[in-house]
Amino acid sequence: MMREDVPAILEALRGIEPGPQEIRAAADRIAAFGAAAVPSLLEALGDEDEAVLAAAAASLRRLASPALLQQLLTLLRSPRLGDLAKALVLGVLEDAGMDIHDPSLLGAVVDLEGLLLSLPPPLSGGPAGSEAAGPVGGNGGGRDAAGGGR
Repeated sequence: MMREDVPAILEALRGIEPGPQEIRAAADRIAAFGAAAVPSLLEALGDEDEAVLAAAAASLRRLASPALLQQLLTLLRSPRLGDLAKALVLGVLEDAGMDIHDPSLLGAVVDLEGLLLSLPPPLSGGPAGSEAAGPVGGNGGGRDAAGGGR
């Protein structure tokens, strides 16, 4: 009975642009179901509707537990999750205290090489690249402007 209610709450958000209060209210109602809501929420992460994804992620934040975080880590590797869903899941993991900047986690989530190849070339100082950039970016030793490593 409870799992049927979670999809109904999420479905009520489909196709609309709810405000933050509406997302919070839906997440609060879903979180009241406790662990029984988790299977429906994990299923909802495969949805493409932004409002459904936002409410599912907000609900998962409220229900975070070590077992759920492990399920989310596994789900990040799933091809059924779109980029927005993966970003929201990473936000849930970060809110739960995980280091989402860990290269091993990021590499499992994102095809870094494919992403880099799909990005447009960086903009340069002029129409024909008038700034002379060296092989490490032209700002000295491969360090960013703040002096940290790349």
